[in-house]
Amino acid sequence: MLSADRPPVAIIVDHELSDHSGPWFAAAIRASAAPPASLILLVPLSNTLFDADLRLIDRVVTKPTKTAVLLRTLVELAQTDGPYIPRNDQAPAALAFRGTRILLAEDNAVNQMVAARLLQGFGAEVQVAANGLEVLRALRESSFDAVLMDCQMPQMDGYEATQKIRSPAGRTRNPNIPVIALTAHASATDRIKCLAAGMNDYLTKPINPTHLRQALAKALPAAVNRASHPASSDAILFDESALLARTDNDGDFARELIDMFIRSAGETLARLTASLQNGADAEVIRKLAHSLKGSAATASAPALAACAANLERVAGSPHAPAAINSLDAMFALTTAEWARRGWITHKKSANITGP
Repeated sequence: MLSADRPPVAIIVDHELSDHSGPWFAAAIRASAAPPASLILLVPLSNTLFDADLRLIDRVVTKPTKTAVLLRTLVELAQTDGPYIPRNDQAPAALAFRGTRILLAEDNAVNQMVAARLLQGFGAEVQVAANGLEVLRALRESSFDAVLMDCQMPQMDGYEATQKIRSPAGRTRNPNIPVIALTAHASATDRIKCLAAGMNDYLTKPINPTHLRQALAKALPAAVNRASHPASSDAILFDESALLARTDNDGDFARELIDMFIRSAGETLARLTASLQNGADAEVIRKLAHSLKGSAATASAPALAACAANLERVAGSPHAPAAINSLDAMFALTTAEWARRGWITHKKSANITGP
């Protein structure tokens, strides 16, 4: 079927096949003569996925699989070549955290299912850890946007796990990752205990969907922003008032900042292109994209910052080349906008990718 003239648009792969693992089969599909545009992996809640596995697939859907979740995933992939970004003024709850990866730390199977379903309903990808030791292992092996942490778990509870995450000795990829506590207790003392352990926020069980959404929005404002605002020509190329406010209305300083950003961003884009062509590790591309995202935000170029954030999310996936092309195009549009509004000279904008 994969050698046919019209390869399938998407293939859904079970993580636990009778003869091979799902990631092994996904790798074989990607190496075939006619790979599909998209791969969806069905994964039990208790399974751990590594970054090497995630590079092979486009979406993860947990089992038991809900029909509505699977259908929505297929619709997304059919509508776009990359992460779906809604173009409405108010992102619906079901799309609010699309593209984010949440680590759910919960040992109770029922609570796991409820929390995972809620998170998937918000558009997030979910991986489950049953105790603090599994949490630390997952955070060392893969990248996540936030942790939903049960306080009472066997082997290592949520308090100790959070303390180890924050400590350099924990050796996690992101010691500052947002951690939202889950506890059956609602006293002020428990809240203080959670915050003292290094957790960012606190939710009581059973989980209230509205409270969960609010806590995630507080912890991941960038995720809500990219869901609520398009990252294309509809987005703001240059927020002049924000830049002037940032530079205390010093126009000369603002121009100097833009000039410095153009030189730096041009070098970063060249490094990104070279890294992709040379087969650099995804983490190299992710770090470059993250740096560019921050500097673009400082230069008040929100559309460019959104494109950099998109590349940061998809680094290492089949969408990375397209994301770099989009980033390059958005850089050209942004510099043209600066030239049009008199912030840089046309001569300078004509050579934006040079050192």
